[in-house]
Parts: sequence; C-alpha cells; structure tokens
Amino acid sequence: MKTFRGALGHAVLALGFLALFSAASAFAAGVVQSMKGDVRAGPAGQPGAAVAVDQRLNPGTAVTTGADAQVILRFDDGQQVVLSQNTEFRIVDFRYDASDPKMDRTVFDLLKGALRMASGAIAGRNRQAVALRTPQATIGIRGTDFMVALVNPPND
Repeated sequence: MKTFRGALGHAVLALGFLALFSAASAFAAGVVQSMKGDVRAGPAGQPGAAVAVDQRLNPGTAVTTGADAQVILRFDDGQQVVLSQNTEFRIVDFRYDASDPKMDRTVFDLLKGALRMASGAIAGRNRQAVALRTPQATIGIRGTDFMVALVNPPND
C-alpha cells in the first residue's frame, strides 16, 4: 500500500507540473536570441536592466537599444523581431497556445527607431490577432517579413 501511494503521489505531482506548463504556454513570451551593444529591458515606463542571451521577456516588457546595438527576439510561436540601434519597443500583449488559435494575440508597440519582423504561427492561423502599433498608425500583420522605421518620431 505504501508503494502505491508513493507512485500515485509522483503521478499527481507530474500532472500538476503538466497543468502548470500548459497554463504558462497560454501566456507565452519572447526570448533574447542574440544581441550586441547596449540592450536593456524592463517594465514599461521604468529604466531597464541589461539583457542577456536566452533571457525570457514577458508581456509588459519594454526593450531599448543604444547606439550601434541590435537585438533579435524570438517568440514562442516562431516569430522573430530584430530591433535596430536607438529603438524603443514594447511587448504589450503576447499569448500563444498551440492547441487553441482563438487565444492567440500579439500586440507590439514601436515607439522609436526601426525593426524587422518575420511573423510566426499566430499570423498564419489567426490574422486578426497580430498588430504592430506606432505613434502614427497601427499595422495589421498578415503573415510576412517586413521592416518598419520611424523617420520623424514625435518629440519626447
């Protein structure tokens, strides 16, 4: 009887971890794939801390790049965002659940600078769920690879 309880306890613990992992995947994130120069990230509206390769970035995170800096962010759905130098970018909302496309959502803000974006699974299976917002416009992404640069950003 003792052995059965032990095995059952391990099974329940394993199911608990599986449930936690499934819930976390619904509110997925991005990862710093590579970087050079001064790249910082932190809560929106606060000074960021230096980032590291493989660091996870959750919704609500603002990412800034300094002069001669660049960062490549890869999101859980496979989309990739490359931020150029002197850029301010915010992950407003990012949700990806491989088993439920209705839960997908990507909202990014480009406040200053330039980025290149290659869309991932979300844009391919739920086109209305992806938006890139700039001070001048909101861009609906329809599954592509493109670049956006703010040439005359509003004054700070």
